[in-house]
Amino acid sequence: SSDKPIRLFDLLLCLEDNIATIQEELGIVSYTNQEIAEEADKNVKVYLRKFEEFHGPLEDVP
Repeated sequence: SSDKPIRLFDLLLCLEDNIATIQEELGIVSYTNQEIAEEADKNVKVYLRKFEEFHGPLEDVP
């Protein structure tokens, strides 16, 4: 029927959530996710540095 793809998509989303929960409980970090997180951290630091160069510090430094 026409709603089969929607039900399949919903099932896949539920499975994805369950897998993520299990990985979190077991302390499993996917290498891909870790690499993405590290790259995002680097990018954020670069953007913040550029922002501060243009606008000044984000916080008052004592």
